[in-house]
Amino acid sequence: MWIRGNSIRNRLSGLLIAIITIIGFSDSVWADGCVPEKLSQAEISKEVRKVQTTLMVAALSCGNRDNYNKFIVKFKGVLQRHGQVIKRDFIKRYGGVAGKKKLDKYVTALANEASSKSNLDYDAFCSKASYFYRSLKDKKPRELGSFVSKLQYAAFSDTFKPDECKPRKQYYDIGNAGPLGEKATPKIKKKD
Repeated sequence: MWIRGNSIRNRLSGLLIAIITIIGFSDSVWADGCVPEKLSQAEISKEVRKVQTTLMVAALSCGNRDNYNKFIVKFKGVLQRHGQVIKRDFIKRYGGVAGKKKLDKYVTALANEASSKSNLDYDAFCSKASYFYRSLKDKKPRELGSFVSKLQYAAFSDTFKPDECKPRKQYYDIGNAGPLGEKATPKIKKKD
């Protein structure tokens, strides 16, 4: 009887420890799930290019040309630096001529995607573009990369909740950093 009781106590103790560990650990697991990984310079630059291309399509589709012109004038230097980062990234990954061709295809694909979104739901697309222009009004040029990088998670993640999950890492802008940040981005995968 003593052996059997000891065995039950051992099992209960083990179960209790497991439950306490899971409960104590679960908050940190969920919190870590909210924090995106730090993006490389090339990834940040791709996000900037996506925004630039989407706003260009919005300028043509929604009649937001004045807003787009203000955006280009205000962020001209930053847009050029991010453009150089993307170009270097594609050339590094695919070679000189092939990299330039892949970059052209990538930018065309971005424009086609934005145009498709505009065609699917014109009102929502134009409304989001107007909202985005208003959001950028108070941003400084050096804040563009970090701003659009954070938006990526809010827009595309089902688990992102701005009130509950505050990113712990600040996304740096390209400034004086190397053209590819700490590491090169992985190769682009084709969608199924």
